[in-house]
Amino acid sequence: MSHFLHLKHESIYNRACELIEIGDKDRALNLLYDCFRVKKYRLWNKTMESMADLTLSLCVEMRKSLYAKQTLHQYRYLSQNASFFIISTNTFDNVAIKFLKLCEDRVHNLHNSFLKKINAQSANDIECIETPESLLSSYDDSQKLTERSCRDNYMPWAKFLWEAYRNVLENIKNNKHYENLYCEICVRSLKYCLKYGRKTDFKKLIDYFRNHLKYIRKAVIKPYSVNMNIPDTQQLFIEIRKEMVNTSLQMHLFQDAFKSLEELNSIIISMRTIPKASLLSSYFKSLSIIFWQSEHYLYYAATIKKLYQLYCEKRKSPTRNEVTRLSVLLTCSALIIPLIEQDICVDQSLTSEELRVAKSEKLSGLLISGGIPTRESIKKYIDRLNILDNVPICLKNTYYALELSNKPLKMLDNVSETLEYFEKNNDVKKFLEPLIEVICIRLILQLSNLYEVFSFSKLFKLLPKTVDKFYLERIIIIMNRSKYVPIRINHQDDTIIFNPSKSCDNSIDYKYCSNVKESAVYQAVANMSIQSEKIKDILIDLKSKTDDNWMHEWHNYRIDSENNNYSERLELLKKTFEDTTKTTLTNKCTVKIKTSTVDTSLQNKIKQMTSNLTKSEKKVTFDEPIVEPVISVLDAALSKKRKIMQSIILMDKKVSYATKAKYNVDIKIYMEVMEAQKEAYKLVWDQTEKKIMNNYEKLLAERNTIVARLVRMRGQGNQFFERVLNDRRPLFTINLEKYNKAMYLEKANYLEKCKAEFVKRKIDEAERKEELRIKKEKLEQQEKERIEMEIRTNKLDLAALKRRQFEEECQRKYNDKIQNVTKAMSRPDTYMGRKSVDYNSPYKYTSRKSENFSNNHNFSRGYSSQIKDTNQNGTANNPTSENNAWLQKSSSKKKK
Repeated sequence: MSHFLHLKHESIYNRACELIEIGDKDRALNLLYDCFRVKKYRLWNKTMESMADLTLSLCVEMRKSLYAKQTLHQYRYLSQNASFFIISTNTFDNVAIKFLKLCEDRVHNLHNSFLKKINAQSANDIECIETPESLLSSYDDSQKLTERSCRDNYMPWAKFLWEAYRNVLENIKNNKHYENLYCEICVRSLKYCLKYGRKTDFKKLIDYFRNHLKYIRKAVIKPYSVNMNIPDTQQLFIEIRKEMVNTSLQMHLFQDAFKSLEELNSIIISMRTIPKASLLSSYFKSLSIIFWQSEHYLYYAATIKKLYQLYCEKRKSPTRNEVTRLSVLLTCSALIIPLIEQDICVDQSLTSEELRVAKSEKLSGLLISGGIPTRESIKKYIDRLNILDNVPICLKNTYYALELSNKPLKMLDNVSETLEYFEKNNDVKKFLEPLIEVICIRLILQLSNLYEVFSFSKLFKLLPKTVDKFYLERIIIIMNRSKYVPIRINHQDDTIIFNPSKSCDNSIDYKYCSNVKESAVYQAVANMSIQSEKIKDILIDLKSKTDDNWMHEWHNYRIDSENNNYSERLELLKKTFEDTTKTTLTNKCTVKIKTSTVDTSLQNKIKQMTSNLTKSEKKVTFDEPIVEPVISVLDAALSKKRKIMQSIILMDKKVSYATKAKYNVDIKIYMEVMEAQKEAYKLVWDQTEKKIMNNYEKLLAERNTIVARLVRMRGQGNQFFERVLNDRRPLFTINLEKYNKAMYLEKANYLEKCKAEFVKRKIDEAERKEELRIKKEKLEQQEKERIEMEIRTNKLDLAALKRRQFEEECQRKYNDKIQNVTKAMSRPDTYMGRKSVDYNSPYKYTSRKSENFSNNHNFSRGYSSQIKDTNQNGTANNPTSENNAWLQKSSSKKKK
């Protein structure tokens, strides 16, 4: 485009517009770009702004980032060197803002179209169920407009916009006349990252701003350079850092927000004037959010304290609602400050005390003024300003219960209202979990002052319902590992053992034990516990004495009643014994009278026979006949004896019945007791039956409700499935037909593909065979040519050898002739030492022959060298026609 550069600015601009109208944008861009590069046009003109706008618009359309960067750089150089600098700087601001506006509009439109396509696709995905035919159709070429293709169209423009921001910032970052533009573009770039969720670009941008600030602080001050000591410049950089902090908090990048707050803190500290209250309030609000997210509740309470101070000091007439809100926040933040530093048990083995102190100093330095905050300092501040007067009563009671009183058994009653208040109020709902943890720790500490052993189940009753066993065990472990209070869990007895006195005497220094021993409250509680132990012993003694007296009286009463019953039974037994003895005597007399009637003679005979039998021992044989009279006598005696024994048995039965009947009194008592027990058992049975029936009725009612609900759900579910199936059945049939058609086509295509592959494989195989055949023939031909060439070279070598022998022979003869000539010339008959030459002699042509011989010799040497070169190159070409002619001439000469 050099043939247009002799024109003026207006002519070049018009020519570029004409090229754009005919669609030749590349030539127009090159023309405008060359115009900005040439030194001839480095003078300000009004048309330069329109030319710059047109150039940058073409760069946006064609996505030429490098052209845009160079154009901005050259235009800034022109505007900076212009005589009317104020007007030119405004024009550069307009050009840069228009350029960024074009980029932002293009990215915004593409992003909206991208979202619409994705939403439409997601809506279709929701309406359609994933089926085999849908999976098959998803691979069709007509359905390739997916999220990936949309993203491929959108992402390059997002990258171009990011590069546009960077290019503009690079051109104006170190110039004090463009500070306002720099601040505006920084804010716009941060909003771009927030709007489109560009976290990676946001981190790069923050690093860029951070490095720029470091460069400004280290750089030497020049006429156009940025000076951080000027209040307006400080204010602009503060606005940028505020926007960085807000954006990072909205994107949940708390680490980057903390770094930005550190930079903001350094700028505020370096300010020579007092910062505004609005700046400090926004700074402390952002700082409180970061401390809350990092669970530094102590520093969070310190920031709320700073906000309360700032509001009360700067406002002449603070509103009641705002004061109440800040008072509630300050009180809640003071309550949730942990009593135990839970990270001590982790950091103690990894970091030293110096590093922890340095960390606390670094965090406290962000508070701008004041030293390292503590829990006691915040409590003193609350008590000194009577902040509890502005908070609800439930929160006030909770503060007293946790911080001032020592009543662990009533703590839950004082805290329950506050927990309900936190659950209902969204502003303070976030304080619920840390407050429950503080309540658990404070309750355990107060119990350790009063008890040595405490039941684990009772401890659960004193805690909120949200606390479970594992949570409580974790807190106890943390308390013990942090060496705050000695405590141990006995899982066998399900108890907690507190032993502060013994553990404090050991080498381990428990913090809470040492603090409690030094306090006056501990002494009062210890004295009270001693007095309570004494009172307890006295009560036990009195109770033991009263129990002994009562037992003695009861024992005497039991003895008297038993003695009376025993005497009555003895009388009854005596009467029954007398009656039984009388009856037995009468019976014996009657039996004796009856037995006396038996014949004494028969008895004597029986005695004799029995005595004889005993004497005879084994000699008696039972085969001998026994006398019949003796047998009859024995039978009669045995029958009488049986009758007597039966009568005695009957009498014994009568006596036993009589004695049993005499125990009717005891039986009546036992019957009364049994009836009372039956009635008691009956009552218990009735009660248990009622409970079982009630439970059964409840379970039955629950079962009926569940069954009814399930039946209702089943009916509704069946109706829903029927409706869905009826709606989807035609679509399913259509999709099934499409699937069958696609499957048929796919099978046909697959068969054709297999057939084509088979044919191709056969053709390839034939071609491969043909190539092998050709290669084999070629190798054979080469081998044949090589053999022929070897034969030819051998022949040529033989001819050369013969020629060399001939040449040597000729040379020898020539040397002999020269020697003969020299000898002849040395004879005395020559003229002046030279032999006279006879021209008729045969030696008159010697010199000519020698010349011819030398020429032939040189030619033959050249030919032999040519043959050697051909042999070295490996080519065996046939000799040329000239060589053939020379061979014929040499052979004819030899013949001659």
